[in-house]
Amino acid sequence: MSKKKEVKEQAAEPEQGEEESSVISISGSPRARSSVRRMKSWGGLIGFFLVYLVSARQGMPMPNAALRALIGGIVGSTAAWAAGVTIWRHLLRAQAAAAIRAAGERRRQRAATGGET
Repeated sequence: MSKKKEVKEQAAEPEQGEEESSVISISGSPRARSSVRRMKSWGGLIGFFLVYLVSARQGMPMPNAALRALIGGIVGSTAAWAAGVTIWRHLLRAQAAAAIRAAGERRRQRAATGGET
């Protein structure tokens, strides 16, 4: 193994005594990540076809309509991505808050019963 790979692996591993940070992120959630990708692709396709359809119905030459459709696809993809990230950010925060409340409730129940399992 090369020296660079060893250094990267050591840097990636937490030292003993260090706690791993548990940051909630969209990229860390498989459901959120795939949902945002799917929303982004649908937004791009819908934007492309919508702009192409409108441009073609207005009698625009095909190269111009295609160029506008590409721009519409990029805009649609970006807008859908932003919406997906915003939606999933709120969902993940709500899930984290619910998990914290449930853990607190379990802790209170254990304390009330005298620590019995």
